[in-house]
Amino acid sequence: MISIKENNHFYEKIGDNEPVCVDDEIPFDIPETWEWSRLNTICTKLTDGSHNPPPKKDSGIPVLSVKNINQNEIDFNSIYRFTDENGFNKENPRTNISKGDIILGIVGSIGEVAIYKSDKKVIAQRSIAIIKTEIFNYYLTYIFESMLFKKYAKTYSKGTAQRGLYLNSLKEFLVPISPLNEQKRIMAVIGNILDYL
Repeated sequence: MISIKENNHFYEKIGDNEPVCVDDEIPFDIPETWEWSRLNTICTKLTDGSHNPPPKKDSGIPVLSVKNINQNEIDFNSIYRFTDENGFNKENPRTNISKGDIILGIVGSIGEVAIYKSDKKVIAQRSIAIIKTEIFNYYLTYIFESMLFKKYAKTYSKGTAQRGLYLNSLKEFLVPISPLNEQKRIMAVIGNILDYL
């Protein structure tokens, strides 16, 4: 967690080390009741899909990729890769995708995001991150759709043919966090605005 100390400077304390000034990482000012936190400090799960997915099957348990995120939803009709129970049992401990998790594109279409709303058993490919957060999950998806994250992803993604934002970089992303009731209010206002567009 980032804290403000004397003279309006931002400091971060990691473990037993002395606090380090991180002013150069803070992208903009936030209200006094808000705080900056690294993504990994507000998540109980932050992982990516399989780097070595099980053999492809024509049917069975879906294997999600970034291509299956469509307009903030998981499009089960676009899934082209499946696995069997053995493949699921091998890969599921890594991701353990469950209802309410955030599914975030981190390879190719970086920043495509959805909340997993199904009870279906699935596993994931490397192109997505699976996130369970301690803050309001819809608020965090909004942050991932913002210019703040787009700029961060552009700066820290790597690769030539297909760019990827690796977990070590994703974990360091700074999230502006408002109090929980304010997170929900913000999302309610955004939802009302989108209804009129």
